[in-house]
Amino acid sequence: MNSFLEEVKDTLFYGSLPDFQKVPLVMMIEEFDRRGWSDKRKLAYIMATTYHETDRYKASSEYSKGKGRDYGAPLLTIRGVYKAYYGRGWVQLTWLQNYAKLSVAASQALGRSVDLVNDPDLVIEDDEVNAFIAFEGMSTGLFTGKKLSDYIDGPKCDYVNARRIINGTDRAADIAEVAKKFESALEQLDLGEKDGTKQRYFRLRV
Repeated sequence: MNSFLEEVKDTLFYGSLPDFQKVPLVMMIEEFDRRGWSDKRKLAYIMATTYHETDRYKASSEYSKGKGRDYGAPLLTIRGVYKAYYGRGWVQLTWLQNYAKLSVAASQALGRSVDLVNDPDLVIEDDEVNAFIAFEGMSTGLFTGKKLSDYIDGPKCDYVNARRIINGTDRAADIAEVAKKFESALEQLDLGEKDGTKQRYFRLRV
């Protein structure tokens, strides 16, 4: 793990990797492991996307809090309070319907209650949920109808057009270059089975 973190610190984080930037990477490796995935290129692209969407993990939520956008308008919840479903988390999750769908999916997958409708800030407060959302949304096509396997599968690896999973072609080439750097660093990790048991990676808390 340390060799991976050291490489990305130099190639993508300008020589400094404090915990608030390290935690997302470790949690995404754990989610990759939990799902039993083997294609590190998919992990590299998820990391590249979240790296871009959060300004290198400096923004836990949308800077403007959805100001001037339909999804930023506060809505009355079943608990009688108003909540706004602006961009939160490592993929900047937006819209009530996405918060609701991922509440159900996360609750089932993680084996515990995850209510993002009544507590949308849980996206940024719970690292395990945050990582789950990034993987689930990008692998199922929840965000735009396009999913990881449309662009990264077997011999196919199109990091540029994979941007369509999230947001058309905005900054697609730049994100593709970041994905290549993550892919290179991930080659140093032996993910998956080791000595007959599943590897688990340390969890950092800030």
